[in-house]
Amino acid sequence: MTPSTVSRSALIDDLLTSAQIVAGRQVLEGHDLDVVQVVRDAVENERPAAEAAGIEVVVEGDAVVPLVSDPHRLGHVVENLLSNAVKYSDRGSRVKVSVTSGATPTGSHLARLLVADAGIGIPADEIDRVTQRFYRTRNTRRRRVRGAGLGLALVDRVVHDHGGVMSIRSVPGQGTEVDVTLPDLPTR
Repeated sequence: MTPSTVSRSALIDDLLTSAQIVAGRQVLEGHDLDVVQVVRDAVENERPAAEAAGIEVVVEGDAVVPLVSDPHRLGHVVENLLSNAVKYSDRGSRVKVSVTSGATPTGSHLARLLVADAGIGIPADEIDRVTQRFYRTRNTRRRRVRGAGLGLALVDRVVHDHGGVMSIRSVPGQGTEVDVTLPDLPTR
């Protein structure tokens, strides 16, 4: 796949997911999985765009991170975070993805995913708005970066529906870190 094919496919997936969420049809189906494998698959899917942009993507952390999660939606979360990190990074820089495991007080699994880039960053007055559907930052519009402003809104919703939390830290000109913590989904 070419980078433009990947971005069109991701846009279509984002639009379909957004429509499902608006219609109240998003259902997360819990399955036992390894978050590290989901991340490696997402990195492989994002590889053509990363290589075209001259960005190195590295995966760090635990060798295996078990979780009960929806593999499709979790993959969507990781791919959106990676896509943003690659799009907003400068040629020759690195995107780091860290995956670690933990446990809740009741003993169920927790997975922590941290995606960090050294890109353009997000101004402080826009951090709270980047998870709104169709919102695009001033820098994004100025630099004419492709996208519909759906990625982080969808990530935020999937993380919330999963019972997890997401935080975003960013410094303009230095980069952005998106930190996601997810517990096991209840099994049916």
